[in-house]
Amino acid sequence: MNRSFKLILVVIGSFVFLALCLGILTRVELMRSTPLTPVDIQKLKPVVDTRFTALKSGYGDVSFEDAKMAFDSQDAVFIDARPLESFKRARVPGALYLYWRDYDFVKSKLDVYSKHHLFIVYCASTECDMARRTAEIMVQDGFDRVYVLNDGIKGWAAHQGALESDYVSF
Repeated sequence: MNRSFKLILVVIGSFVFLALCLGILTRVELMRSTPLTPVDIQKLKPVVDTRFTALKSGYGDVSFEDAKMAFDSQDAVFIDARPLESFKRARVPGALYLYWRDYDFVKSKLDVYSKHHLFIVYCASTECDMARRTAEIMVQDGFDRVYVLNDGIKGWAAHQGALESDYVSF
């Protein structure tokens, strides 16, 4: 074999190896918890309904444990209130992007839900106030089951909550 042919084979082989290692995907799911069975989900629904009642005014706070229970029951819509780039980097699976500054532009995503649907809003961490701003706007818009995840996405990840991303994971 001549030298240029070997070089081409090495380059192609390297590319194939990298592609396999990186898993060329447009959406990577980083699941850290085992999925629940439909029976488990049905058992959680009444508990979630009791825990997350309609609020007379304002929004409520929620711990990781209660947010995880709502996530597992598939009753809650998670709202990511961080800037778009952060949302693309990592989010709770299925979360909607709703940055408070863009609320009027993206609130049409919420039109498919009842004003009594359960929403859990989060931002980066306890130091971040974007989730609270978004929750306040949602409450002003008539939603009455809006809760803020106290520790944000950092707390969710620290407790081994499931994450998804638009980027390839190394």
